[in-house]
Amino acid sequence: MISILIPVYNYNIVDIVTELHSQSLDCRVPFEIIILDDYSLEEHKYPNRVLESLQYVQYHELPKNVGRSKIRNTLADLSQYPYLLFMDCDAQVRDSRFMSRYIFALQSNTVLCGGTAYSIMQPDEEKKLRWKYGHVREVRHATERNTNPYVSFTTFNFLVPKHIFQDIRFNEDITNYGHEDTIFGLELKKKNIPVMHIDNPLIHIGIDTNRDFVLKTKQGIKSLHSLIQTDSIDSESTEDIRVLGVYKKLESLNMIQPLAFFHKMMHRSIEYRLIYKKPRMFMYDLYKIGYLCMLGKNDKKL
Repeated sequence: MISILIPVYNYNIVDIVTELHSQSLDCRVPFEIIILDDYSLEEHKYPNRVLESLQYVQYHELPKNVGRSKIRNTLADLSQYPYLLFMDCDAQVRDSRFMSRYIFALQSNTVLCGGTAYSIMQPDEEKKLRWKYGHVREVRHATERNTNPYVSFTTFNFLVPKHIFQDIRFNEDITNYGHEDTIFGLELKKKNIPVMHIDNPLIHIGIDTNRDFVLKTKQGIKSLHSLIQTDSIDSESTEDIRVLGVYKKLESLNMIQPLAFFHKMMHRSIEYRLIYKKPRMFMYDLYKIGYLCMLGKNDKKL
């Protein structure tokens, strides 16, 4: 009934797969777990190979890195069951009812989003920015996420009927980090496919360092800018993407050029504060919008 699909890159997933396998057996429904390694380093692939011995588990290693979108599409193509449960590899199951909650909530024409959780224990200072962002921006009860279900969609932990997924699929033009989930959520909205959020989170345990998260943020803004330039995001979807909504408001106030100049002058100082000082979400948001203004100051499509 359910294909559990996990793309892996440089991460040990033995614990989460073992737990998912045990819970799925207890649920007594047909299932499979398919794991695709996206050309990880050998030191990361080696411990995961033990999972090949588990019944109903497939483990494959790709000969080259294909990226976040293509690997998810490939996982779906390999699956045999009518419901696809996607999750990121840097996750941890919170309790013993994770699989049963999804099975109980299954609907043939509805996408289910389980949500994201974080440890309440604060990490080391070098990982504080990503942890704080997760707590402030990502941790939401289902009732709150359901007020704006498409904007709240993420690829971290969701279940989709296979026929819906194959009609949309992930945009393989997005080869770098960022916004493949944004585009997928917008396509769900355009096709009027219901998205229902439930309280069934996975714990995000793969916390980036402050430096890595700032670099990923820049890459995400670059990807967003590229999507706009290639007409992958239309003007009607602007308000569904928070940073673009802010950009449009700034544009109406003729503030793009001043903010682009501010970012050019101050971005190194802001990066230093985000990486080495106590991180603040206001500073992080200012960095994102400033960088988008830098990229978009001469564009006609923004």
